[in-house]
Amino acid sequence: MLTSTSLRSSESGQATVEFLALVPLLFVLGWGVWQAALAGITAERAARVAHRAARVQAVGGKPANEVKRLLPKGLARSARITQTDSKVTVRLRVPSVIPGLQLGTVSATAAFPRQT
Repeated sequence: MLTSTSLRSSESGQATVEFLALVPLLFVLGWGVWQAALAGITAERAARVAHRAARVQAVGGKPANEVKRLLPKGLARSARITQTDSKVTVRLRVPSVIPGLQLGTVSATAAFPRQT
């Protein structure tokens, strides 16, 4: 015969097992949110830096120097800059939460008419 004490003990064990089954799911969900935040921040930085680099190019400066100056070292190493007469495109590799995992790139283009 089961007593109320043995029922509580088995329910407690079941709750522990269910919690342990959820831990990997919570970990993956947290990783995904963190990774999405990193991708969003990188896209925002690419847009901001492209805008500033296009302004520098419009007044006769070197946009690549401005990009390298504005970005943190890790992002600056992965930056690829493409220039035309009035446009600057900045492409950045999205940093990964898991080292060695490549998640692609984000890019932004900005334009200013050349100032003479």
